[in-house]
Amino acid sequence: MSTEFVRLTSPELVYGETNLLQSEMNLLTMLKQYQEYEFLRKEELFLKVELKKKIGEMREHLNALAKLLPESNFEHEQARKEAMQKEFIEKVESVVEYSKHGEWKYWKEKEPKPQIVREEKPKEAKPKKPLVEEEPQSPIDKELADIQKRLASLQ
Repeated sequence: MSTEFVRLTSPELVYGETNLLQSEMNLLTMLKQYQEYEFLRKEELFLKVELKKKIGEMREHLNALAKLLPESNFEHEQARKEAMQKEFIEKVESVVEYSKHGEWKYWKEKEPKPQIVREEKPKEAKPKKPLVEEEPQSPIDKELADIQKRLASLQ
């Protein structure tokens, strides 16, 4: 089997390399967006669980309050009370059924990362410096910055 060589001119090399770098950049930005989506999805499920707990606590408080209040013996009030209870039970069951469709497995895997809160220091009156970009924090951001520098040097 023989090997063939193809000669490429300088503009062709630059064109090919810029297209390759832009493709890499697009893939990395998609990966970064997917990771953000995963994090937000887990956070959403965590918040749903917290909401369910709060609703349960509220229901207990309402039941305790209902026991403290006097009950009426009128038939129409009893019928209305039963209808409201049925409606409440149906709504709760529908929400529980909706949430059982595989959403809980994601939450059990990993708890969401706690957000870091930065304390602000009082600013002193200093002459303003030109804005300098901060270093990227994640490996994906570092790779994106490197690709952007390489693209800039090609053009």
